[in-house]
This record gives sequence, C-alpha cells and structure tokens, in this order.
Amino acid sequence: MNRNHNAKKLFENGFNCTQSVFSSFLPPELETMGYRIGEIFGGGINHLGNVCGAITGALMVIGYYHGRKTAKDDKNKQLAGSLAEQFLEQFRELHGDIFCRTLLGYDISTPEKLNKARKEDAFQHCSSYVTSAVEILEDLLK
Repeated sequence: MNRNHNAKKLFENGFNCTQSVFSSFLPPELETMGYRIGEIFGGGINHLGNVCGAITGALMVIGYYHGRKTAKDDKNKQLAGSLAEQFLEQFRELHGDIFCRTLLGYDISTPEKLNKARKEDAFQHCSSYVTSAVEILEDLLK
C-alpha cells in the first residue's frame, strides 16, 4: 500500500492528521508509536487551531529521517531546517495557509466550537491536507 493511500485510510478510520501523516512514513513496527506520539497534535495542537496537524506530522517525518543525531550535527540540522522550510512553502502555496483554524474556517479552541465545526462538516477538506502533505514529503525526501 502506498503512503498516500495509507495516510488517507488512517485519517478516514479516525486517526488525526498528524497521526495519519507521521505513521505512514514509519516502518510498520513503529506505526503504533507514531499514533501515540501524534495523538495531541491534531486540530492544530489539541484543537487549538494552530499549525495544521498534517504539517506537524510532516515536520516530524523530516526530523525522523533527517534530524541531527548528535548535538553538534550541524549538517543534518541544516538539512532538516531546509526541508521543513521547503515543505511549509509548498503547503502554503497549495492551500493558502498553514494554520488549522484558517484552513477549516472555524475556531475549534473550545468544546462548543469544535462540536459546531463537526456538525457543519468543517473537517471535510482535511483528507486533502493529509494527502497533499504526504505528496509534498515524498517529493522532498527523494
């Protein structure tokens, strides 16, 4: 199964954007760890509407594959930073913003506002944010 299909399937089965993107890039034996680590980042970090969870998951993937392995590993630090910058630029160009609340068009920072957004199907486009995050990442990580 390809990563994009897997990420979309995870999202449609109830995992958040971060979990869906991050876990799709992990080896199968680490997928469950990816679900656990990504738990709190959906909805722009625990439904605060900050940076989109698909982006957070993608940045975690960049760190997983290219983050520094020692405190003095400046080469990987620079590479990861460059890849993150490119990812953010491409995502913003494609979707117009990187913040969950802007992408949704809803403030989801309280349980009442989150329930309203859910009732009004505000999350209908999130699947496309997940899949585009995976596509951008796959291109950047080649």
